[in-house]
Amino acid sequence: MTNENLVAHFEAYSAWRSGLSGNISAYRNWLNEQELNDGQTDLRIQHILDRLRDDKLNVAFVAEFSRGKSELINAIFFAGYGLRLLPSSAGRTTMCPTELMYEEGREPCIQLLPIETRATDTTTTEYKRYVDEWQVYPLDVNSAEGMLTAFQQVSQVKRVS
Repeated sequence: MTNENLVAHFEAYSAWRSGLSGNISAYRNWLNEQELNDGQTDLRIQHILDRLRDDKLNVAFVAEFSRGKSELINAIFFAGYGLRLLPSSAGRTTMCPTELMYEEGREPCIQLLPIETRATDTTTTEYKRYVDEWQVYPLDVNSAEGMLTAFQQVSQVKRVS
């Protein structure tokens, strides 16, 4: 499957979700006009609309260390830059969970959770609610060198004694 074909499938899926969301909203309006709606039904419909709006695609790359995960991610997402943006040298470069995502309305960036946070019982998922705990590195998507510099933060090592 070519990139253009994959993009077309994602765009079609997005259009389908948008159309479905519009139809569900129209159905809710009709229920209200006919005085058939109640609080519980409205909550369920709102939950469905929220899920359609917030739908995200997650792709997980899982393997033992030094098996080419970073190389694969570089090839899929960053081939157009002509550089290996994710660190891919020998060793455990992406041993920690690494999440690449797109969030509409948000500037491209890398968010890193400092290793010191691992000393607490708070989960990574819980930390997503604590935005002040994350280190944020802006990404200039128009500069391969700028992206490379930002992505090098992922493989920084902190030595302790």
